Amino acid sequence: MKGRNFIERFLPVLLFIPSFAVILFVVIIPLINSFYLSLTNYVLLQPGTGKFVGFENYLKIIFDPVFHQAFKNTILLMIIAVNLELWIGLGIALLLYKEFPGRGVTIPLLVTPMTVAPIVVGLQFKWLFNEVYGVVNYILTQFKIINEPLAWLVQPNIALIPILVAEIWQWTPFMILVMTAGLQSVPKDLMEAAEIDGASAFQRFRYIIFNHIKPILWIALTIRSIDVVRIFDVVQIMTGGGPAHATEVLGTFIYRTALVDRQFSYGLAGAYIAMLISVLFAWYLFRQVRKVVE
Repeated sequence: MKGRNFIERFLPVLLFIPSFAVILFVVIIPLINSFYLSLTNYVLLQPGTGKFVGFENYLKIIFDPVFHQAFKNTILLMIIAVNLELWIGLGIALLLYKEFPGRGVTIPLLVTPMTVAPIVVGLQFKWLFNEVYGVVNYILTQFKIINEPLAWLVQPNIALIPILVAEIWQWTPFMILVMTAGLQSVPKDLMEAAEIDGASAFQRFRYIIFNHIKPILWIALTIRSIDVVRIFDVVQIMTGGGPAHATEVLGTFIYRTALVDRQFSYGLAGAYIAMLISVLFAWYLFRQVRKVVE
């Protein structure tokens, strides 16, 4: 009986140990080690470096104009891309709200872009926006919207537009999927009653649909905002952060600094600042979700 009681008492702890060990060695220890390295002057593949310098890298990166540009571009992509994805996705989800022939096929087709690898998306849109043989320039010149082909990926003032279009194309389906699922929670009898009472389509959306899907809307915004902070693949493939850092984002800044320029500690400092930004955004957005739910 004592042995059985001992097993029952400590069984939860024994079951927890393997999971804790994985988290400890895969997450916690690497995080501690990388944070310590960010406090040193370690240069990749350069022996004799790694002297402790405290928060010197963090202070240096705060005043780095390239980091400022990367931060600004990341926030710009987050604000524009996520909001456009949300409202386009919601609009398409509303069109799919009612049953119609082929609805079961339409939704899977619409979410297909979300399944495409970011590297493939980057290559695809790099080709579409090519100055010489790109389809976008061809269409715009045919419709006389532009007089001559534009070097979309070379001109600093417009280089961010192709990345924005690629991001919206790939991730609007995520919003469609989430909004479509959220619309299923709207009581159909309530919608029918409002329609019988003479409520317009806008009134039904404003006072019934929007109030029901508001928590889901904030959750979708949270997930995509955090995801955009980590954007890397599409930007790296399309522009590599250029020209002249015009499309630099936090992901490409960290990659170039840590692995290309070999300023490993400096890059790690940038990575921890990016992680802090993600945590702060998540904290703020989850607070909004809690307010909406309450």
